[in-house]
Amino acid sequence: MARQAEGRAAVLRQIHSLFQVGAFGDLTDGQLLERFMTGHKESAEPAFTALVERHGPMVWRVSWSDLRSAVFLSNSDTASSL
Repeated sequence: MARQAEGRAAVLRQIHSLFQVGAFGDLTDGQLLERFMTGHKESAEPAFTALVERHGPMVWRVSWSDLRSAVFLSNSDTASSL
């Protein structure tokens, strides 16, 4: 029951934000960054969310790739000293 109430509250916040701030899908990354840096919470938070949704998967892939490379280099360094 509490989860349903939380879910409804989240949807209502998103609808309120849509009508108060507008849609963010057509904005460029630069425009979103500008809103995030200079906006009030009503526009900054949705702008940041839009940026994370756009670029989060790429950042995750690059980070994961770098992590695997670091582990490989560490293991190869350890193996060469044995």
